Amino acid sequence: MARKRGSDAAAQEQHTPQDIATIDGAATIAAAAQLLAARRIGCLVVTTAKGKLAGILSERDLTSRVLARGLDPNQTLVRDIMTANVIALGESDPMDRAEELMTRHHIRHLPVVADGRVVNMVSSHDVIRHQLRRTDELTGASTRAILDEALDTELARAARYRRPCSAVMLDVDKFKQINDTLGHQVGDTVLAAVGHCLQTEKRTPDVLVRYGGDEFILLLPETDLRNGVRAMERLRLKIKALRIQGDLPVTISCGVAEFAPASDMTAKELLRRADMALFRAKKLGRDRIETWENVSTSGLSAPVRSDNAQVRTLQNHVAALSARSRDFFIQSVHGLVQALEARDPYTKSHSDNVLHYALAIGRTLNLSDLEIETVRIAAMIHDIGKLGIPDAILLKPGRLTKPERQVLEEHPLIAVRILENMRFLERELPAIRGHHERWDGNGYPDHLAGSRIPIEARVLAAADAFDAMTSSRVYHRSRSVPKALLALQECAGTQFDPAVVTAFQRWIRHAQRKLKSARGLTARALLDLRPPATSAA
Repeated sequence: MARKRGSDAAAQEQHTPQDIATIDGAATIAAAAQLLAARRIGCLVVTTAKGKLAGILSERDLTSRVLARGLDPNQTLVRDIMTANVIALGESDPMDRAEELMTRHHIRHLPVVADGRVVNMVSSHDVIRHQLRRTDELTGASTRAILDEALDTELARAARYRRPCSAVMLDVDKFKQINDTLGHQVGDTVLAAVGHCLQTEKRTPDVLVRYGGDEFILLLPETDLRNGVRAMERLRLKIKALRIQGDLPVTISCGVAEFAPASDMTAKELLRRADMALFRAKKLGRDRIETWENVSTSGLSAPVRSDNAQVRTLQNHVAALSARSRDFFIQSVHGLVQALEARDPYTKSHSDNVLHYALAIGRTLNLSDLEIETVRIAAMIHDIGKLGIPDAILLKPGRLTKPERQVLEEHPLIAVRILENMRFLERELPAIRGHHERWDGNGYPDHLAGSRIPIEARVLAAADAFDAMTSSRVYHRSRSVPKALLALQECAGTQFDPAVVTAFQRWIRHAQRKLKSARGLTARALLDLRPPATSAA
C-alpha cells in the first residue's frame, strides 16, 4: 500500500512564494494594475507597513470599483478600493475547505495566513487541479491519492463502533491481452465502461479507487464478508453483461476480505488479504469471486514450511539467483544505455542524471516504496529504445526535420518491444512507454492525458526535460537552474503534471537552503546532492 503522500493542506498546493505579489495600501491603482499585468496574476495582497495582511485587491476590484465608476487610476489609492474584510485559510486547512469558501462567497482567490502574514495564495484554478487529481479522468473512480485517507476513516469508524467493513480488490480479466491485440484505445474503452458500471452500481457510502492499470479497490462500510461477496456477485454479473465495440466480452475477478475490528489488523494487512483472494480467483480460472477465508483455509497464504534443511537451503538459493538475474539484466541494459549516451558528449550521463532527479521528485511526492523502485529502474533504462534509431538521426549536429523527429519519437515503442518479454519489468514498461506523454494529451506515443499517464512516467518526463535543459546540446546552450525551473513551471498543466513540478520546486528549494551560497545553485551541485530519503519540506 502506498505511504501517505503528505498533508492535503491548501498551503502546500501549487503556489510558491514568488507567486505572492504584495503592494502597500498607499500605492496608486495605476501601480497596482501594472504589477498585476507584469506578474500575470489576478490578485494582489495588500499589506501594512509591518508586512501584515491588510486586504486583497483583485482584477475584479479594478473593473467594478475603478473603471466602472470612472475613477482616475493615478489618483485613487489601493486602500480606498481594496477588500478589507478578507476571507482567508489557515496553513493546515485542506483544499476542500478552500473550495467550500470560494463557492459560498463567490470568490476566486484565497490567501493562506500564518501569524497575520500571507504565506500562500490559492486560486480557483488550484481547486480545479486539486479536484482532477482526486478523480481518475478515464474511469470516474477516485485516485490513489485519497486511498490512505479513505482507509483510515472507514477502518477507524469500524473499530470504534465495532461495525463490519470489507475491502475488495478486483481487476479486468486478460486486460493485457485486450491492449496487445486490440490496442490501447479499446483498452481505455473497456476501463471506462467498467469504471462507470462500478461507480453507478455501488452504494453511495462505498469508496471506489482506481489502484493502478486495470486494478480497482472498493471499500464497503457496514458490510460483512457474506454481504460483500453478494454485492460483488451482483457487480460481476453487471460487468459481464457489458459489450464493448460490438461483442467484446468483459469479465472481472475479485478478492474480498473483511476487517476485524477487535483485532490489531492494519489497513495494509486488509489490502494484502484482498489481494491474495484476488490472486486465488485468477488462479482458479478468472471471472469469479474469492475470499480471504478461502485463501487461508487452502494454505495459499502461508509460506512453504519444511523441516528439511536442504529444501530450505535450495529455496533461499533459487530466490537469490532470481534476484541476481533480475539485477544483472537491469544493470546490463543500463550499461548499454550508458554506452549509447557516451558516443555523444552532449548526452553523456543523461540517464544517470534523470535517475537522480526522478528519485528526488518521487521521494518528495512521498511515492510508495514500490513506485520509487519502479521510477529507479525505469529511469536507468528509459532510453534503451534509442538503440533502434539510426545514428544519422541520433547524432545529427543540429535540429531534426519533421520526418526525422517522427522516427526519433518511436524510441519509447522500440524500448517496449525490446523489453516486453521480461515479465519482471511489468510495472516499469508503462513508465518507459509514457515518459514523453504530456499532461494535456499532446505527447507521444499514445496521447494519454492527465492521471491516465502513470505517475512514474510523469516523474520521468519532468526529470528528463530538466536535465535536457540544464545540459548543453548542439542546438542549444544549457540553461541555468532557475531558468529551467521557470520553464517547467510555465508548462505545468500543459506538458507536465502540476503536482510533479511543485514537488521538484520543493526539492530544489530544499537543496538551495542546504547548499546556501557557497557552491551556488547549479545543475552540478544538484547532481552531487543526495536525493531526499523522505519528503523535503
